[in-house]
Amino acid sequence: MAKINETGREEIVRAAQDIFSRYGFRKTTMEEIARAACRGKSSLYYYFKSKDEVFQAVAGREIEKWRKKLRDALGREQTPQKKLRVYFMTRMSALSHLSRFYGFFADEYYENYRLVERLKAEIEGGEFILVREILKEGKGKGVFNIRDLDATALNIVNVLRGLEHSWLKERNVVALKKRIDNLLDIFLKGLLKK
Repeated sequence: MAKINETGREEIVRAAQDIFSRYGFRKTTMEEIARAACRGKSSLYYYFKSKDEVFQAVAGREIEKWRKKLRDALGREQTPQKKLRVYFMTRMSALSHLSRFYGFFADEYYENYRLVERLKAEIEGGEFILVREILKEGKGKGVFNIRDLDATALNIVNVLRGLEHSWLKERNVVALKKRIDNLLDIFLKGLLKK
């Protein structure tokens, strides 16, 4: 029975992903998701309490894809400096992709603030740990001069978080990469041992 329930849930999430990507969060309705999943609207409520919950499940799949992509990219890099650069670029490109794909974060950020914050909290908990590991590796190798790993990792995550909204509005990928490179240069100059 649990397998059938999980299969039904997956079918709904896949259908919802397509609908959200076409219409965005605001314009998508539970009726449209039900139609796309070939189900009655009331059956959706067996699996999900609301459209927010459906969106969280869809976004959760995207977050997992992003985490895998990030782990793979970091695994190919040898130095902490390059890992930090990969982290910055991968993080912002993933958020940019989600924003364009779902037409959600930039346009509806404040309108759906609590939902966006819940999704970001899910991402950022893992980010703090990841950034801390990169910084710890750099400190251990004698590359970074860091007094407090936790505070530095938290500050990096918070700075990126603070810049998200304005960066998500940027549609020019080259300009965005320049901004990210500039910020990373500032961080690295402050972190590198002299």
